[in-house]
Amino acid sequence: MGIPEQKLSFHHLNFYDLRLLGLKFDEIICYEALEHVKQDLCVVQTFFDMLNPGGVLHLCCPNAEHPRWKAEELDLEEQGGHVRAGYTLDSYQALLEPVGFKITNVEGVGGPLLTRAELTLSKLRRRFGDLAALPLALPSFAAVWVDDYASNGCPFSIYVRAIKPAQ
Repeated sequence: MGIPEQKLSFHHLNFYDLRLLGLKFDEIICYEALEHVKQDLCVVQTFFDMLNPGGVLHLCCPNAEHPRWKAEELDLEEQGGHVRAGYTLDSYQALLEPVGFKITNVEGVGGPLLTRAELTLSKLRRRFGDLAALPLALPSFAAVWVDDYASNGCPFSIYVRAIKPAQ
């Protein structure tokens, strides 16, 4: 992407420890992760505080209305599984807007092909572990670009683009 290496850094942290970075960002990408933490409001507030004015949060999580996620057994102990089925536009608004974010874009992501791929991957992971599912996982992500949820009217996930207003 043309970004000089010296400007890139990667950190492995728990969501609840993000403030330890002491950094500000122009954009934050949170992809299929927020549904795994109980204190989503705390995490979203941290994102808001870490963004520069005019900064953008890209947030994508499972669609709580999708049958796959409605049937999901929740991980109430926060051990790595979903602690909630996902989000809807209404629940994104209820979470993001009181913190100060302004949602500027909303898009549905994935349809039946992605749903089938995810179910297959989940079964493989449970039976054989994460490494066994990896060869199928990588090509499955391509399904997002060709899979159209319009055929069943219910996207697999919902992406929102939210702005921290310039001050």
